[in-house]
Amino acid sequence: MYREYNKTELEQLKKAELIIVRDFAEVCEKYNIPWFAIGGSVIGAARHEGFIPWDDDFDLAMLREDYDRFVEIWETELGDKYHLATPETDASYSSPVIKLMRKNTKFVPEYLANSKAELGIHVDIFVYDNYTNDSKSKKQIKQARIWDQLLFLRGSGKPSIPFKGIKKVLAGIACELIHAILTIFRISPAWLYKKFNKVAQRYNAENTEYVTLYQDAWIHESRVARSEIFPLKRVKFEDTYVPVPNEYMKLLYRYYGEDVMEMPPIEKRVNHAPIQIEFGDMMDGLELRDA
Repeated sequence: MYREYNKTELEQLKKAELIIVRDFAEVCEKYNIPWFAIGGSVIGAARHEGFIPWDDDFDLAMLREDYDRFVEIWETELGDKYHLATPETDASYSSPVIKLMRKNTKFVPEYLANSKAELGIHVDIFVYDNYTNDSKSKKQIKQARIWDQLLFLRGSGKPSIPFKGIKKVLAGIACELIHAILTIFRISPAWLYKKFNKVAQRYNAENTEYVTLYQDAWIHESRVARSEIFPLKRVKFEDTYVPVPNEYMKLLYRYYGEDVMEMPPIEKRVNHAPIQIEFGDMMDGLELRDA
């Protein structure tokens, strides 16, 4: 989905997200917790030394053990300003993607217009879990996708459907029906999230070469060797520097293709332009510092 922003609003949003990144990074540095940018944020760093010009989010990632350490300390260190949004902390939040969300702000994209969850200006946190790189992964991936889709449908019966004609109509009816069933039987997002995480973490006790993002639509393609992530590098991002995987360019080419450094046409651009955005007091008297 893509909609052109008011330029001033988009620039403010980017500054606000960098403030969140800075606050997050300071806490992680204090406790020696590794994290790194991924996805579109790394494309932006490589191609533009900052945000992709039309983009409106910042994606970061952590290994599961590092995220678990962050969960133990985030409220003490950041709880006065931030909410860590998961189905466990917000009964109306229906996504496996964790958001570090600034309190007293609003950021409501069109596809979440009817959501009852707390939706504010945020950065997305993705968590890498072990990937066995053998036949066991096929079953694990199928199960993770099912729980991921059920979790989304618990919050909304209107997903983006990649079909046309009668297939789209039938898929839409099925999604609405599943949403209704989950709601009527009071199956909570927290319960579905617990099931999803159990599948995602199934092989975390093993010593695997690869990790992957079970929150991603392309789980198999998201697999990455630990040796490709560490040791982390730091690259320029706007007026600061952020950590990225050691072989970030190799990973970008592998995941996005050989033309990743070229500007895509408008019809292939993606953002999450909101129908409601409020900055609260985020921008009052705050200076951007190095993350």
